[in-house]
Amino acid sequence: MHIVCAGSSHLHAVEAAFSRRPKSDENVSLTSFQLNNREYSPVFRNEGSKHVVNPRFDTNFQAALAAARPAAVFLYLGGGLEVAQTITNGLRPFDFLRSDDATGRFDTSRELIPFDMFRAYCDWIISPMATVLNYFRNVTDLPLYQIILPPITPSETYIVSKFMVSQAKADLRTEFEKTGIAPVTLRSKIWRTMVESTRQLCDRHHVLVIEPPDAAIDDHGYLRSEYWGDGIHANAGYGMLLLERIIDLSQLHQRESR
Repeated sequence: MHIVCAGSSHLHAVEAAFSRRPKSDENVSLTSFQLNNREYSPVFRNEGSKHVVNPRFDTNFQAALAAARPAAVFLYLGGGLEVAQTITNGLRPFDFLRSDDATGRFDTSRELIPFDMFRAYCDWIISPMATVLNYFRNVTDLPLYQIILPPITPSETYIVSKFMVSQAKADLRTEFEKTGIAPVTLRSKIWRTMVESTRQLCDRHHVLVIEPPDAAIDDHGYLRSEYWGDGIHANAGYGMLLLERIIDLSQLHQRESR
């Protein structure tokens, strides 16, 4: 069975998990495409009103589909702006209320904004994903899955410790050095709202979703500490939970196609 994945830096957790699988397990292979890699970035460029796909990526991806003949395609899109929104306070600290907040409390020191306004903002933040989903939907009729980004890492101390030693996150580190890290309850609300926007976008493009594994979520809805990665991404242990789900779904679709 061959698995084909494409995505952003979050995909590294799945790749790391796959590399740790027993060498005796030769029945599963993986081809992954890191869309942020130099050879593929940008995956799409604007030509007038059209989005034109990177020809190298298009050739390599379609060749992988033809050679591997996977039962489904798994995407792990997202990052960048979504991550910034779920960590930093921003220049104008805010809060909002969600209908699923049992207490109905908010931080009175922050500007209270309407939920619908923030939800519309989340829709805008993830809207570039539509171009990518549309591409994959057009090049294959296989089942498509988008992996939902992992829940937030709740510990501010842990996030700071990771950012202080990471040159790759220098821009984001500078941002929260200026504005501070957002409170954990707000970061959780932002993540949940981002996830809702992602689910809706996927539904419009007939893309299924893989939710964060229950085993990785604590009683507060945060990422359990054993799955913390670098403060933004989850680790290989989390990737292993996703990989098990990916393999299960691939096997299911493989059986259905016989």
